[in-house]
Amino acid sequence: MLFILVLIAWLTMQYWGGAAMFQRDEYFLSWYQWFDSKYRNNVGDTAASIVVLILPVFLLALLLHWFGGWFFGLLGVLINVAVLLYACGRGDYIARIEAYRQSLDASDNTQAFSAANQQFDIQHSHLGRLHRQVRELISYQSYERWFPVAFWFLLLGAPGALLYRLCHIIRDDATAELQWGDVGTDGTEDTAVESENIYQENANIIMGFMDWLPARLWALTYAICGDYNAIIQVLHKRCFERVSSQQLLLEVNLASIYGAAESASLGESEQLDSSAVKSQLDVMQMMGSRAMVLLLGAIAFITIVI
Repeated sequence: MLFILVLIAWLTMQYWGGAAMFQRDEYFLSWYQWFDSKYRNNVGDTAASIVVLILPVFLLALLLHWFGGWFFGLLGVLINVAVLLYACGRGDYIARIEAYRQSLDASDNTQAFSAANQQFDIQHSHLGRLHRQVRELISYQSYERWFPVAFWFLLLGAPGALLYRLCHIIRDDATAELQWGDVGTDGTEDTAVESENIYQENANIIMGFMDWLPARLWALTYAICGDYNAIIQVLHKRCFERVSSQQLLLEVNLASIYGAAESASLGESEQLDSSAVKSQLDVMQMMGSRAMVLLLGAIAFITIVI
């Protein structure tokens, strides 16, 4: 049954463009903004962050405990499916890449700037650096949209998958900060922005732990699917260093594109014309699809054996 649930999530991410019907983040955002305004000053910053993240996870665990066995377990299956789809990545990742890729065909670079802003919320005045930021974001999004969610779902159940996504929502949310900053006096605005930064900082700490092992397993899968020697060199160098998952996965993608020696020497001087960027996007998308298929097979094997 666990594998069937993971398979549903995989099909949704790979072929159906996401699960927007289940991914209504405004309810969680309203909850943590309300709790922050009412109780943060009373319980403290760290405690407020813990309550905001843990209470929905705890309530989900209680819900599964109380009602998961109803109707011969069907209600529990439906709850798990809904939570797992909610916890998967936001938006149609493949459509975003394709829209950005098509913008590179135009002779006017303004289309690339516009597509990066619309599809990835990235703004930069330098085209080469814009491409690099898009490439880094794609390297991470191809990973976080499914695999770590499935990993924590298999390990800790639906509450683990939910915790991972809630941390992402807090870390990536800029709308709440702007909404809070528009209300009240200057002092209120400063407090709102400060509290948002506190939540993001604590969510980043939790995500650092939750991303550590899945990101390295994802990178190892890339090694099996692609340039084994180049990617293993990156893992050998970076595996136990204090490096973000975004940076690690970017280096893994660069190694799969250029090889170990060339990727290690890349810097601001790297030449990125439209044809080179499109070629890189093709390789990154292909490697992400291969890794998902391989990991799905590994999950199927493990669940059958166990």
